[in-house]
Amino acid sequence: MDAPAVPPVIFALSLGPAVAWGFTPVIEKRALSNGGRPLQAALTVIVVDTVLYVLALLARGEVPFVDLSAGTLAVFVAAGVFGTALGRIAIFAGNARVGASVSSAVVSARPLFATALAVGFLGEPVGLTTAVGVVVLVCGLAALSVAKGGDLAGWETRDLLVPLAAAVSFAVGNVLRRYGLGVGETTPLEAVALNEFAALVALLAYVVARGRRDVFTAPPRTYLVFAVSGASPPARCSPCSPRCRCPRGASPSWTRSSPRHRCSPPCSRTSCCRTSNG
Repeated sequence: MDAPAVPPVIFALSLGPAVAWGFTPVIEKRALSNGGRPLQAALTVIVVDTVLYVLALLARGEVPFVDLSAGTLAVFVAAGVFGTALGRIAIFAGNARVGASVSSAVVSARPLFATALAVGFLGEPVGLTTAVGVVVLVCGLAALSVAKGGDLAGWETRDLLVPLAAAVSFAVGNVLRRYGLGVGETTPLEAVALNEFAALVALLAYVVARGRRDVFTAPPRTYLVFAVSGASPPARCSPCSPRCRCPRGASPSWTRSSPRHRCSPPCSRTSCCRTSNG
């Protein structure tokens, strides 16, 4: 049976976030070159994200996090600390070191690490298409290591380790969130709000512990740029789509205790979009 035609408006709505996804690293790089700092950028973006997600929950009449078990809370807190807080700092630091284009390309290798982690820890199968995609990513990273585009001031091959660390952090966060959503105690919106809140607490604790007052003394315009980045369409994308596409032979189902969309058998969305990067 032929697949149903996708309305043009769906393509248009998909194109908007894609354009913003490509544009935001460019303006972030400009802000970083004009006095902005990676830690300041990460903190500003996470503050904006946290406020917007919590407001979205409250607008839906939900009281966040009160019905979650300690185990579920721990999973999403860990995802927020390792997959969002550390990943955001690394991605902004990578942007500052190697430039927006190269940094974004390296961070796009996240599915490579997410696939490896999902196979090892979640037991997810890897099909031929995924395997080919992994090979392409490895070849792309190898090509980037010998290319010298990106930042006008130049960079060393070892500088690629910074955005690569961001890709690994985001992959860890994806796998943790996939595991947490599989428990079925939370909706994707509540999950991403908890994820961002945990990242915010972790970053604020680091700022206080290290006495990093410099994050509050950057040029005012850089805060505006990073805030816009945090509120952009890519940042509004949850860590796992609330309406995943069920594989052939599976059917969607709903339960009162877990109102999020489910597939029977469950679908796999380990490498789906983030937060924001993360």
